[in-house]
This record gives sequence, C-alpha cells and structure tokens, in this order.
Amino acid sequence: MARRQKYAAQVLTEDRKRWNGKVIAFDERFDEPYSWRDPQVVATCFMGDVARATGRMVRGLFSTMKKTPQHQFMVLTKDPVGLLDHLRPRQQGPTWMVSDWCSGSYRVDRLNNVWLGVTATDQRTYDSRVSVLCDPQTGWPGNKWLSCEPMLGPINGGSFLTECLKWCIIGCASGPQRQPMEDAWAEGLVEQCLKAQVPVYYKQQEVNGKVIHGPAINGKQYLQYPPTIGKLKGA
Repeated sequence: MARRQKYAAQVLTEDRKRWNGKVIAFDERFDEPYSWRDPQVVATCFMGDVARATGRMVRGLFSTMKKTPQHQFMVLTKDPVGLLDHLRPRQQGPTWMVSDWCSGSYRVDRLNNVWLGVTATDQRTYDSRVSVLCDPQTGWPGNKWLSCEPMLGPINGGSFLTECLKWCIIGCASGPQRQPMEDAWAEGLVEQCLKAQVPVYYKQQEVNGKVIHGPAINGKQYLQYPPTIGKLKGA
C-alpha cells in the first residue's frame, strides 16, 4: 500500500520471541525523505509502535515529516496517549511541536501531510483510543484515521466516524493461529463508513481457510483511499 520506512526498531530478547522493552533509532534514516525525488505515501514504523520510542526519537521523526510536506506520512499507534505526550511541551526548552501546536499558534495545514491513526480491534479499544485521538482540545489536530486490523469484534463508529476520522482500514488477522473475523463485523463497519462518506479500505478476510486481499461485499470491492493518498498512488 505504501513505502515502508523503518526509523526505529524494537529490540527482542535472545530467543527473538519477546520484546525486551528497548527501542533503538536509526538516526541516519531521518534524512532520507529529503532525497526522494517523487512524492511518496510512507507507512511510518508500521512494524512497531512509534509511541514506544523516546521523546527525542518521536520529535525528530515528526520534525522530518513537517519539513517534507511533499510526502504523505501514515503513522499508526496503539497508544495515542503516549505518542501525543511525546509531542507536548517539555521544560527543557521549546521544540517545533511546542511552538507550532501546543502554544496555540498551530496551523493544521503545516502538518496536513501527517496522518495519525490508531489501531482498534473491538468496541472497547475503539472507544478508548479514538476518543484520545479525536479529543478537540488535546487530540491530534491534523488528519486522523483508523485501522481495524485485526478486527476481533463489532464496532459502532458513532460520531467519531462521522465527524473526525478521514479513513478506515478493515481486515482479519493473518497469522497462523489467527482469530476469525466475522463477515458481519466487517460489512457493518463498511456500511457505516459509506454512510459517513469516509473512504474505507476493506483489506482482507479469511475465505475457505485462506486470507484473501480485497474481499467483495455483494460482488463489490471497497479499496478506497482519501483523495490526497489516492492521488499519489494513482487510485
């Protein structure tokens, strides 16, 4: 779906089965977007969670994204509280996020190329995470999106879907011991997105024991992008 850019990595234990709580940053990668000739859609740290990085790493990453407005950056987290906390003022001195957002002088168009999303697997995680993302006072002031992958229960999008979110991705789990996603859950959320006029990307579902891409609902696929993303991807 997008160029994947690895700015940080989670460090595993010796048996490589568990995360040991440490995150390392590839500082040299922060400058790579400046050299890309063509505008890109960038899946940023999708193999980890940028919220687990240090504040220095997070602010460095967002600084790069701010200074390369020709690219569209997709950021995804399960911990919007932790991530947004990294971007709030620090007593050590001002940062670009302090002056541009937290002081009240923030202009949304300055970071219109950064799409901040949360992962929600069911109604509980949807309510707890999307409410933080969409909070009018302390939430993310730019583009916001939702990833329901894997979707493990039905979700009622409510007012967050109609008034806040600008994109939704839906899909089943893909691992060998995956929990199933019921068709009704995905189809119900697709229907809500269509009614709210929110682009929806129904990515995958298990059919006859195999995970297939772009499953159809009544013979139609829903592989929609927001206009600014779709333009770069030729969709």
